[in-house]
Amino acid sequence: MQGTRAGSLSYQRMKVTGTRIDQNDMINSFWQHHFPWMKEVGAIAVYDKQPVITGKPWDGTEEDKPRGYNTSATGYALEDGQIHTKSLRPQWCNATVKQRLAIPESAPAKWREKFKNVGTLQGVPCFWEEFSVDLVTMDRPYASYPIDGIYNGEQPSNGPEEGESPQPSEGVPYGDIAKTVWESMQELPWDGSISFVALGEAQTRQYMGRRVSLLGGNPEWQNINAMIQTVSRDLQTNVITLSYGALNYLSVDDWIRLRSINAKSRESSTLENMQGAPESTEYGFDPKPESPTISQHITKSTGESTPAPEYGFQVRLQKDTEGAITGAQMKPGALYLNGSLLGKYPQGGGSGSSWVTIPQTSGEVWLNVHFDQDAKLTGVDVSGIPGTVYPIMLAQEKPGVNFDYSFLIADIEDDQVTQYALGMIQIPVFGGTFYPYGPA
Repeated sequence: MQGTRAGSLSYQRMKVTGTRIDQNDMINSFWQHHFPWMKEVGAIAVYDKQPVITGKPWDGTEEDKPRGYNTSATGYALEDGQIHTKSLRPQWCNATVKQRLAIPESAPAKWREKFKNVGTLQGVPCFWEEFSVDLVTMDRPYASYPIDGIYNGEQPSNGPEEGESPQPSEGVPYGDIAKTVWESMQELPWDGSISFVALGEAQTRQYMGRRVSLLGGNPEWQNINAMIQTVSRDLQTNVITLSYGALNYLSVDDWIRLRSINAKSRESSTLENMQGAPESTEYGFDPKPESPTISQHITKSTGESTPAPEYGFQVRLQKDTEGAITGAQMKPGALYLNGSLLGKYPQGGGSGSSWVTIPQTSGEVWLNVHFDQDAKLTGVDVSGIPGTVYPIMLAQEKPGVNFDYSFLIADIEDDQVTQYALGMIQIPVFGGTFYPYGPA
């Protein structure tokens, strides 16, 4: 806020400043400002070339709609100052800024937790997430308006743009009013002291509570009518000194008057707060003036929430920036035989990722598991069709054949994944579980 004085009229101007939303450098100029942890990521890139900036329609009544509200005013983010609801400039609105950002597949795990979607950026696998911020935007980097009219219920007039000479608008001359009130309260515009030798009646006169004026000097002293504040007397020289002027402390009378005023004030406040209190007096001005009420309020979403949980054998699709499917991945899951962990399969995740790329981007996804005649695991593969099924049998002699299993993991239709197995798979043994022949 800045102050301006012109003649006897004093008033103030509200300055409103904004920061340009640079759509060509969103990571450095915008996202890192709202999500400071992004500065530590390093290899972060835009998944969408341009952000989506949307002005929100006014959610109140048309009667209450601010004069400067405009859903197309999205070029600058409100940085400092407050926008008055009756001000025409700047144009402003509540807006949402959205954009998808990505990190490489090899990024550290702590950053991958914030980017939950899989995709490809320029042919390279990546993780991406959509970030959004709700905030107040405006149509210009700078605006100002005088707020002299706010206090008497008048609409604020818009002031000059930066570099122009501000001119005071019509309004109540607060400077003159303040001066008049101040001067009317100056009953003691003079202070000082008088010393004299007390003779005759002057030795016994009561001076406290009296006023004094001076003759034979400055003509203005003849009517100062100043209150005597202290009286001192030198007993050796019989010199009396009277000091007069502004009071440096509260006298007994002042304390009594102050307590009386406070008691009435408390009584008035209590009455106003009582249910059914009388209506307030009608004023020619607003006793509770409307102040600039629109300040910056920011709401951030995504990127800050707890990442979605990941499960073994979970299948997910990779998409490019246009939404086209470019690949699929599977999270390795646990295989158990007779309660013993055989390992997590499929294997082959690289580039620091625990997810394994699979060839199926549509149709059924099967996990084929192979054992030798000693029931030792020999291999696991992922296929679009079920493999041979010949379960492990309980026998005293080796059967002379290998054992095979096939488990349906998921089904991919269009861009949707229907999951049939998650977490872990317990390998069933024929004879004890009546495991049927055919795909599991």
